[in-house]
Amino acid sequence: MGIDIPTPALIGLQILLILVLGLMIRFGVNRSLRLFIKRVVALRTDGNGVEESPRRSLRADTLIQLAHSITSVVVLGIVLLLILDRLGINLAPLLAGAGVAGIAIGFGAQAFVKDLLVGISVLAEDQYGVGDVIDFGEGSGTVESMTLKSTRVRSLDGTLWHLPNGEIARVANKTQGWSRVILDIGVAYASEITFVQAKIQEVLDALAVTDGVGTKFLEAPEIWGIQDLGESSVVIRIAIKVLPGEHWQIARILRAAIKEKFDATNIEIPFPQVKIWQ
Repeated sequence: MGIDIPTPALIGLQILLILVLGLMIRFGVNRSLRLFIKRVVALRTDGNGVEESPRRSLRADTLIQLAHSITSVVVLGIVLLLILDRLGINLAPLLAGAGVAGIAIGFGAQAFVKDLLVGISVLAEDQYGVGDVIDFGEGSGTVESMTLKSTRVRSLDGTLWHLPNGEIARVANKTQGWSRVILDIGVAYASEITFVQAKIQEVLDALAVTDGVGTKFLEAPEIWGIQDLGESSVVIRIAIKVLPGEHWQIARILRAAIKEKFDATNIEIPFPQVKIWQ
């Protein structure tokens, strides 16, 4: 009984078929992953249906690129092994050598792999994104750019922090979703609290209909009441839920408006004073 030996033409045809099937599988898997990630990460549902968020779309694009890279490496690696097998090359020594090299590289690239895994987690969970103001322990600032390996943060004084993702132990995102203005106003003990709160409410009502200010309010401003009885003042707390990152500017506008109102209505803002008796 004879053994049929594949001819060079047949081997070439088999290699071509392997290449075509590999590319088709790669294309199909990449397309499926792209649609899945877009649906899970890049899209959000509101009351009117599905709406695309630019920030989530950016995260999705990064994750899609990562998924495509992994898929390409896996599929093309398998295709290469199948082609070498059809060419009659013994794969055992190659696989053994690749295994030893992989272990050596793995030990030397632990930090790099950790950065990548943490970067994937940050993107997938939307812990922070470009434009967010974050506090990362050693400092704080605005996220200027981020990759799977590192994050760049610009602090208020202009310092640019380069942070490997794997070394960020915890992050406080100050501008995600919404922000809140928390403002404590101290008035003299002799002031009539009801009158003071009424004047503060007038300021809040005026700001709520002011162009460029009221449109940033997410909820009606609130006077939470007396927050503290200090050494020389009664402290009244004000809270306003606003668009993310707008609380600093709105707090400045609110302080100026309250100062003007207090001056006009003779409400005293106490300050340290020294009485000298002779």
